Amino acid sequence: MSWGHDEYVYQMLKDYLPEEGLYMLRYHSFYAWHREGGYDHLLDDHDRKMLKWVQLFNPYDLYSKIPNHLIGTNSGPIMKILYRNICHQL
Repeated sequence: MSWGHDEYVYQMLKDYLPEEGLYMLRYHSFYAWHREGGYDHLLDDHDRKMLKWVQLFNPYDLYSKIPNHLIGTNSGPIMKILYRNICHQL
């Protein structure tokens, strides 16, 4: 079985993050859903509730992909929280 980076990080952190954070990580590359509004007919009320969290994370995800970026120093607030409170525990 092969997973992309979204599913991999979800699997690694699923025991450490709240569900909102897990949705952010698992679905942040699913632009057809969170940016273009696609697949609405497949969503339930819970997915719709979680959509806002994925959308909130997206600017920080894009920001984190600049060259020479150091997580924990020049990243957005969400990435700093992940680094400080989660990643050092793994």
